[in-house]
Amino acid sequence: MEINKDLPTPLYYQVQEILEDKIISGEWAEGYQLQTEKELAKLYNVSTITVKRALQELVNKGKLYRVRGKGTFVSKQVKENNIFNVVTFGTENEEVNPHKLLHYSIGKAEKTVAKKLDLSERDQLIHLIRLKFEDEVPAALEFSYLVYDLCPNFSPLLTEKDLIYNVVQENDDVQLEKVKIHFSTISANDYEADLLQIEEGTPLIVLERVTYADKGRPVEYSKFIIRQDKANYYIEFNLK
Repeated sequence: MEINKDLPTPLYYQVQEILEDKIISGEWAEGYQLQTEKELAKLYNVSTITVKRALQELVNKGKLYRVRGKGTFVSKQVKENNIFNVVTFGTENEEVNPHKLLHYSIGKAEKTVAKKLDLSERDQLIHLIRLKFEDEVPAALEFSYLVYDLCPNFSPLLTEKDLIYNVVQENDDVQLEKVKIHFSTISANDYEADLLQIEEGTPLIVLERVTYADKGRPVEYSKFIIRQDKANYYIEFNLK
C-alpha cells in the first residue's frame, strides 16, 4: 500500500492502514519497535502531525503502545470476541468470566434509570456494580439494575458462579423475552481509568442493555463500559 494524496481519504488514515496491515500480517511482531515519527513521516512523505495522529489511533485500538523515552512498540495481539459474549443472554453451558462485586444495594430508582425501566422514582431497584476480568486483567465495568418487585429473591452471591439472567429466571421465575442494546463510546474518566487500569481519556466502548420480561415489562437495565484493547470485538449472525 502507498500513500495517495489524490484520494479523499485522510492521510493519517492511509498511514494508519499501512501500519496496521504490517501488524496484522505479522511483518511486525509483538514487541517490534517502530521508527521514530520523523523517520515515518519521511518514509511516507507526510507531516509528523499526520504520523502522530495515525500512531495515536493505533494506540487507541490497542495495536500499539508507547513507552516514554523509548518509543512506540507493537502490542500483544488480542483475541477475537463476539460482543454478545459481553452482554450474554445466558446458557446452561456458558462459562462465567471472573467478576468482582464492587457495590450492592437496594434502594429507590434514580431518575434516568427509572425512565429506562418504566418506573417511578419511588420504586425499589437492586443495584450492582461489578468489575469483569479477562486473563486476570480488568476488562469491563458493569452497572446493573433489577426491578426489585420482579426479583425479590435475587442474591449477588449467586452471580459469582452463574449469569445474572440465569439467576433471575431460576430464583424468581421470571420469563425473559427480549433484549434491546444500544452502542456508544466515551473517554475514560478518572474513576473508570483507575478501575480498568488505563489512562484517563482512553476511548471505551459502551453497551446499554434493557431486558424485557413477558408482556413487554422491563426487568433489568445494565450499562457495560468496556476496554477496547482487550479484544477485537465482532458480531456474528446465523442467517438460517
